[in-house]
Amino acid sequence: MSALDEYLARARLALRYRGVGGILHNAANAPVRALRREREAPEGSEEIWALEWYHDLGGAVRTRVIVTGGGGRAARVAKRTTRGLDVDVVRADASTAAVNEAMAATPHDVVLLGPEVRVYSHWLERLQWYARRTEDGAHELREHRAAIGARELDPDGSVRAGGLFRDPRFPGRLGDRFRGRDPADRPCETDVPVLADPGECLYIRRDALERVGPLDESLPLPWAAIDWSLRAWQRDLRVVNYPAVSATQLAAPRDPAAPGADAFWARWRDALEHRDVRTDDGKLRIAYVTEDTGVGGGHRVIFEHCNALADRGHDVTVYSLAGQPEWFDLRVPVRKFERYETMLEDLTSLDAIKVATWWNTALPVWLASPAKGIPVSFVQDIETSYYHEEWYHGRVLASYREEFNFITTSGWNRDRLREMGLEPADVVSPGIDLEVFRELDDVRRRDDLILAIGRGHWIKNLDLTVDAWKAMGDPPPAELRLYGSESDTRDRFSSLPYVMRPSDDEVNRLLNEATVFVQTSTHEGFCLPPLEAMAAGCAVVCTDAHGNLDYCEDGVNCLMPEATVAAVAAALRRVLEDRELREKLVANGRETAARYGWGPRIDALERFFESIAPQRSLAGATS
Repeated sequence: MSALDEYLARARLALRYRGVGGILHNAANAPVRALRREREAPEGSEEIWALEWYHDLGGAVRTRVIVTGGGGRAARVAKRTTRGLDVDVVRADASTAAVNEAMAATPHDVVLLGPEVRVYSHWLERLQWYARRTEDGAHELREHRAAIGARELDPDGSVRAGGLFRDPRFPGRLGDRFRGRDPADRPCETDVPVLADPGECLYIRRDALERVGPLDESLPLPWAAIDWSLRAWQRDLRVVNYPAVSATQLAAPRDPAAPGADAFWARWRDALEHRDVRTDDGKLRIAYVTEDTGVGGGHRVIFEHCNALADRGHDVTVYSLAGQPEWFDLRVPVRKFERYETMLEDLTSLDAIKVATWWNTALPVWLASPAKGIPVSFVQDIETSYYHEEWYHGRVLASYREEFNFITTSGWNRDRLREMGLEPADVVSPGIDLEVFRELDDVRRRDDLILAIGRGHWIKNLDLTVDAWKAMGDPPPAELRLYGSESDTRDRFSSLPYVMRPSDDEVNRLLNEATVFVQTSTHEGFCLPPLEAMAAGCAVVCTDAHGNLDYCEDGVNCLMPEATVAAVAAALRRVLEDRELREKLVANGRETAARYGWGPRIDALERFFESIAPQRSLAGATS
């Protein structure tokens, strides 16, 4: 948020809560706030924003802290850490009825605080600021916050819980997010919506409490707080974990079978675990969510999924921030939305398998799924590889949520997910169209043509390909030709021939003409182009890009040199000069590519979707 935006947002809030006098108060204290920011924290610090907000406006949003279970020490700590604030701290016994009575006795926001929880300076100001951020220009997907939970830490400093989740692999159980992790791990520092919060340090807005109602007195704590969270989601309100506020939990870890568990699951099991995502005739209803529909290998794979599943009778739709692609014959409907906020209005009400296809689509897919549908994450790459900034790494990794059913495209991706404690289904790799990518009788293959994809993204490492080609000699013994859809990359390598936006058939003809296809990516989630080259009878030189290790065998169906100019140049020269080696690589590459037709891939994909979608009950059916 810019300084001007921040000032205007503060003015709007001041006017709402304190009238014209509030605006004058803010203006008078602006120099003090600026000096405090300079002395106490880096500019832009969320803590400073929170304290400034509370100083200006937070006192107008009064709060009652309710120490559940009557914890005397917890109450004393809460009073000490909120001294000077417009807050009252009360103790309630362990009964849900007592907590409800304490909540009903105030017209203000409330905080549930466990009897063995220790909080620290500024915890309340920061929770309240975060709960009200939607009123000062926060991200559109953060609207409708009902309750904000602090991150729980164990006494040794490790994470006890960052909210609760339901793991689809273990029915009838809720787990603690990031249990046992270092709180400094980037994902553990990321604020995210959560399925539920156990109420150990939970800030609840009064307007949300009025909409959702009191805690259910037939359930004991923490189940009553968890039940309240789920009822909030049913009313399109959100529960969020805010790890910038941590609280130490001194009590023993929660027992999943504690009193109240049976009653809780009797109420919620069907709603959480038995989702009907089928059409009237028993086919699957599937919604793929994409950020856009532009030219790209990842989108090609998604669109192949959609067409093939639709051909098998399933109801498939693409939800996107872009429209129907012009470059691909996509034969399923594309629903275009200007932003995720408007997409959610439709996606939330949909009984379907909802598929996130990129890390930034994971949040809207998850937000659309607590009450309806089955969330899936289709991981084509561990997408931290696209960003240098550490902040993005935390956001990306936090988007791979335990509640998702995972499918991925390569063994490398699968192993990375497992390192995060996530277990994807069997790898469903992309396929290639063997009717398009094949050897042609009417094209003469040259013995002096190197072909490469002309993409400029740093991860594609095109400079290594060009530098290796130049290092082969002056002049090089073979032509280097590029193809792709990037005019800026074409202009940067203007001395090289660049085939702009070729069709699949035209790419296949290029591969049939080339002596060798080369790709020197530093990383790929899977990597289809070398397979397409193998299918077209073209020898392949590629570096180890992780995802291509599923099918690339050095010296068998390709050469895989080290990612250095000298090594790549030497590998290219070997393929160009050694016809016997080239013929061996081509023959084995042809056999490799034949195993990657789309049919078996879609079979595996369909089995995966069928496995997570329960069949409709036949109870009541007549013979």
